Amino acid sequence: MIYVVLLILFAILSIMAVIDNRRKKYYYIISLSLILLASLRDGVGTDWKSYYNFYIYGASDIEVGYATLNNFFSAQGFSFNFFLLIVNVLSIFLISRGTLKLSAIPAISLMIYFSDLYLYFNFSGMRQAIALSFSIYSLTFCIGKKRNIYLFLIVLLCAISFHISAIVFAIAYFVPQRSLNKKEIIFLIIGFTFFSSLVFFASSFLTGLFASKAEYYLEIEQQSSDIKSLFIIGIFRRLIPLVVLFIFSKKYIFKDSTSVYLFNLYLIGLGIYLTTYLISPDVGVRLSVYFTVLEMFLLANLVFFAKKFQIKVILLLIIFSLCSYKLSTYFKYPAYEYKSIIEGM
Repeated sequence: MIYVVLLILFAILSIMAVIDNRRKKYYYIISLSLILLASLRDGVGTDWKSYYNFYIYGASDIEVGYATLNNFFSAQGFSFNFFLLIVNVLSIFLISRGTLKLSAIPAISLMIYFSDLYLYFNFSGMRQAIALSFSIYSLTFCIGKKRNIYLFLIVLLCAISFHISAIVFAIAYFVPQRSLNKKEIIFLIIGFTFFSSLVFFASSFLTGLFASKAEYYLEIEQQSSDIKSLFIIGIFRRLIPLVVLFIFSKKYIFKDSTSVYLFNLYLIGLGIYLTTYLISPDVGVRLSVYFTVLEMFLLANLVFFAKKFQIKVILLLIIFSLCSYKLSTYFKYPAYEYKSIIEGM
């Protein structure tokens, strides 16, 4: 299967990136591969039909950013796959630019993204794929000398124009870029309690709002008969990066302000997931993903900061195992069986 071949390739490139100081060339190869894989697909993804119909018949009852982009290229008579190329160039370019700023080893970060959220969004929830990409890029204006709330908000508004759920990421600019103190932790707990109550009372509206924008729910969510079991699996999947961080970090990763900031944001995503999933799985996943996606940077930075080569090897094996597991969860869904337009030529 092409996904397995690419994962192995990306793993090899990630290892080479760890050894070679010239890391950018490996991330360029992975970025190009991700663009081509998503652009050349034919009928792949749980929402292929919905987005294809948007393109053929026009999009109106969805966010203005995607509708404008969709209708412009459709009116020019370009093929749907050419439009997919434009969408994925935009999405992967933004993620890649953010990765260069936030990750010490970009190849590892992109491999982690490929193993799960790439298929989840770039192959299915394309509007949120672009919104997520803008959100990741917006973080470059939250750190260092480029910290600029106006540019952050402009980029975030672009994200919201593609998927309304990105509005939750507005809090990212105000999250401390240092270890949280006791008062801030208590404040977060109170905040999550309030947020879960808000989602409880507005869950029907929020779920309807997200769903009405496109006729699509991922089969992974639709076919689940045991929400509590999925919730527990989701918790373990989100806790594993934290366990790995605490076992192997030995405090050096937490001396890097960017990594501390990303860690704090990841905790917020975990909190959103824990307090909202059982109320509304769709809302819980969509809102928390803007923060939990940052594991792709945290784990890559952990490898970089590890001082012993043996530790780097162990971490790479753990990361590859996690990526393999996440990728394997998509194999049982026929909608993800890869077909390319090249095959039909």
